[in-house]
Amino acid sequence: MVMAPRSHENGVSEVIGSILLIAVVVAAVSIIGIFLLSQPLPQEIPSLNAIIWNDTSYVYVKHDGGDSLNYGAIKLYVNGTDETSHFNLSTSLNQPWTTWSIGNTLQYPTGSTPVTSVEVVWVGGGTSSVVLTSVFY
Repeated sequence: MVMAPRSHENGVSEVIGSILLIAVVVAAVSIIGIFLLSQPLPQEIPSLNAIIWNDTSYVYVKHDGGDSLNYGAIKLYVNGTDETSHFNLSTSLNQPWTTWSIGNTLQYPTGSTPVTSVEVVWVGGGTSSVVLTSVFY
């Protein structure tokens, strides 16, 4: 004896199908919304340990530990002015430097201008981040 399906059973399966379809659409929209509205990954700033000192003729910045830094990825400010192009490796005076690594010392000729501050600023990630500051009194 074969019984014909009841009409209310078809209605229940359509409701369950609709609920599942709505759940899938809501989940997909939520995932897309989270992806579009979430914060970007934080900028990775390199590690740097450095020693900054000066004498009557030069300012010295010695790389004492951390990541190697490329010329275009940092800026060196003296008294608030970008002087990166005037810094040289102490081992090769008047020669441009490309990478600043552990053990290297950059030097800047001060001339007769007193130096009050030196800043190393990371610009390699698209935004500026001060990595190191030294103030002289």
